[in-house]
Order: sequence, then structure tokens, then C-alpha cells
Amino acid sequence: MQIFIDACCLGRRKTGNETYTRGLLRGLDELAAPELDISVLTTVHHTGVRQARFQWTDIPLGNFISRNFLALPRLLNSARPNLFHAMYWARWWKQVPYVVMVHDISFVSFPQGFKTHERLVYANLVRQVALHARRVLTVSEFSRHDIHGHWGIPLDRISVTYDGLDDCFNAPVTKPAQSEPPYILYVGNLHPRKNLVRLLESFVRLKAETKTETKLKIVGQKAWLFEEIFETLRRHKLENDVTFTGYVSQDELVRLYQNATVTAYPSLFEGFGLPVLEAMACGSPVVTSKTTSIPEVAGDACVLVDPESVEDIARGLAEVLASAPLQQTLRERGLLQARKFTWRDCAAQTVAAYQLAG
Repeated sequence: MQIFIDACCLGRRKTGNETYTRGLLRGLDELAAPELDISVLTTVHHTGVRQARFQWTDIPLGNFISRNFLALPRLLNSARPNLFHAMYWARWWKQVPYVVMVHDISFVSFPQGFKTHERLVYANLVRQVALHARRVLTVSEFSRHDIHGHWGIPLDRISVTYDGLDDCFNAPVTKPAQSEPPYILYVGNLHPRKNLVRLLESFVRLKAETKTETKLKIVGQKAWLFEEIFETLRRHKLENDVTFTGYVSQDELVRLYQNATVTAYPSLFEGFGLPVLEAMACGSPVVTSKTTSIPEVAGDACVLVDPESVEDIARGLAEVLASAPLQQTLRERGLLQARKFTWRDCAAQTVAAYQLAG
């Protein structure tokens, strides 16, 4: 079976999408399924590992229209693979058979996190792509049922392929720098769905109630509708207690997870929740949301809180910060839970979906 995989996000700091694509390719390489002839479609921006067993084709990056309406269709119509593995988007008319990865449909289920025109474009275009796909792939049972509930796609046409974990997050834990004060860590892009305004407000409450000297580090890129985050920072005069690092390398991210007193991830909506998995694998205790897909990833290894309650987020953080035994329990449980998610398993689940689609 000849499979073409859209990997245009590689090398472009597309966070979750890039992590998934890179991990899937690694898992497919490890799996070495002899029945698959895989071609990877990427751009010159991708300067990372290119597995020798795959065919690699660079297509012009261009913009969304030129790439998806011109370059990709031209290549697919010429090569006529058995199956195209799309990421959210494919041209559903006059197209080769395809499966589509839809990590989540937050633009439908959490519309307040998007600008109006973005929400309308994503909701309508991605829905059409999903409706015409041979199979829809997604990353959790929560997302599978959310897609079914909103778009009516039968559950037996939606395959769950859980995300895995990069090897770097399994590195031996290093000791924190002596000069570095204790800190709470958040990892993720800056936009409304990630709930950073409430995290900042819970941090204010935590400081007032416990007199903690613990700082807050926020790791991630500005995405959209992030202005309220910085307004909240200024209103509460948190400039000396909160650090925004922007995008960091994987090595630096691992160090930050390993040295954090606790990782906080009170997201309002997730299709999977990779930072929760990464933090557990690095030995960081985690306080995270009890909603959407996150309990599937967290298992019994995290403190779960109501992400819509500033008081509950602060309570969860205070519990962990105050108890060394609880921190140790969460570390031990987290390491065991994280081992359940591998890119090889993701690849095997994806190959099974290919076979059903073919």
C-alpha cells in the first residue's frame, strides 16, 4: 500500500501538530511495516531527521491556498497513492482516497477561543474533509465522541491513535541549579483555551494564602487572543514573579520539567494534552484539569481540578507545594503512567486505520 503523509508542519514550530507528525514517523520507522510504501511530503524548513526507509518530497511552503489547492493536489493527482494521510485539511473533491487526523474540534466545542472568521472557516472546511474521509483519526476517546456528537460521523469510522512520548523526556532527572528559586511550570501556547488568565489569578490567590516564594514560569509562543493574559499580569503586578520564556528547545524544556516543583496545566479544552504526559515522564508532579481528554492521559497520577474555578486550581497547587510525600507519590505514579504512551503504539494504531480505510 502506497501512503503519502502530509508533514508540512515539520520544522515550523507548530507545537502539537509537529510533535505528532515527527513522533508518528519515528513510530512507523520502528514498526517497519513491510506492506507500506511511505512517502513524506514536507518543506525545506524541515532540517531534522529524515528516515532512510521513507521517500521524502519537499513541496513549496507558500501559503495555505497555494500549498493545499495547488502544490499538494498536483503531486497527489500525479502519483495517485493508495491513501493520503492528511492533517486537518485535504481537498475532498477530485482527490485521492484519504484519512484525516483531527486532533480535536475545539473550534466547534470551544468557539470562544477563536476569532469569528477562524471558527467559521475551520468548522466548515474541516467538517467537509472529515465527512468525505475514508477514516478520521484522532488522539483520544474524548475527541472521538466529540467528533461523532457534533458531526454525526459514525464511531466505527473514527480511529483513536494516542500520542506518544519522545525519548528526550525519559532522560535521567538532573538536579536544579542552586541559584534557581522553586517554580510552578506551565507549558503550551498562549491563547484562551489554555486558561492562563485563571492560572495567573490562582497564582495570586496562592501567594496571598500561603505566602509562598515560588515563582511561575510560562513556556510557549503567543498564539491568538493573548492580550488579556498580559493585562492580568500587569493588573496584579506579577512582573517580578512570572517569567515568559517563549519557545524553548527540547533540551531546555526537559530541564524545566525536571526542575519544576509542580507543572500546572489547567486547560479548558484538550484533544490529548501532551504537556501532561511530558511532565509526568520528566518526574514533575502535575496539577491539571479534570475535563475533556485530560483524565485519559493523567490516569491516577495527577491532581485533577476544575479548570473554571480559580479557587480549585489554587487549592490543587497548594496541596502539592505543601506536601513532599504527595510530590513523591505523583512522581512515581506519573513515571508509570507515562510509559503507557509510545509512538510505536501510535504507529501500529495508525497502520490498522490505514488497512481499514484501504
